[in-house]
Amino acid sequence: MSEIAWRAFANSAITSTIATAISVAVGTLAAYGMLRFPKKHDGFALQLLSVRMFPPIAVVVPLVILFSALKLADTHLGLILAYAAFTLPFSTWMIRSFIEEVPTELEGVARIYRMSQFGAFVHIVLPLIRGGLLATALFVFISTGRNFSAL
Repeated sequence: MSEIAWRAFANSAITSTIATAISVAVGTLAAYGMLRFPKKHDGFALQLLSVRMFPPIAVVVPLVILFSALKLADTHLGLILAYAAFTLPFSTWMIRSFIEEVPTELEGVARIYRMSQFGAFVHIVLPLIRGGLLATALFVFISTGRNFSAL
């Protein structure tokens, strides 16, 4: 392979990896918030699901206009943000199903031992859904390569 092909492969790998990390991290926090604090986010789940119904090609023109105005067109950061935005609903819904399986009683026990809500999330929930996070990251990484194939 030529040097240009290697550079293109490296750029794709870097942008997909960073976008996957952002999508899974934000999706994990959003899914946890939706499940453990349901009164505050009643309409959020429906809004998130409705965003998933739009085909990526339907929002390309507004995205190009927005990125041009923000000087993010033809940049790695713009591509990373676009990939993360398009995969965030999927990662949130997938991680949500893994967090649902974790009993809230485990977090209650952690709270008895004076652990904060975030501490219980980090030390109890995250280790229990580690496999689900890896599976979600794999699916998101694969889908980042297909989101803008029409462009």
